[in-house]
Amino acid sequence: MVTRNCLARLSGDGEGIAEVLAQAELLASVRRYAFQPGDGPERDFGVFDLRGLRILFKIDYYDMALEFGSEDPADASATCRVLTVMLAEDY
Repeated sequence: MVTRNCLARLSGDGEGIAEVLAQAELLASVRRYAFQPGDGPERDFGVFDLRGLRILFKIDYYDMALEFGSEDPADASATCRVLTVMLAEDY
């Protein structure tokens, strides 16, 4: 998931291909994100800068119906992970 505000700011006035390219750039940046020592044991949140914008990402763990939090986030057969990418101002 990408917030509308984040996608709009990165794609500018463009539609269609500009939005697709902005999404691809965002996901590539999240994928390259490197957690640092001292970030703690959780690896479900990160912050980075992209094109002068402060970008946050968060991974949430839901049950398979996406109604409640997962009882066992480590169990992939019982957990649906949702990645949300947003601007810091969207948080």
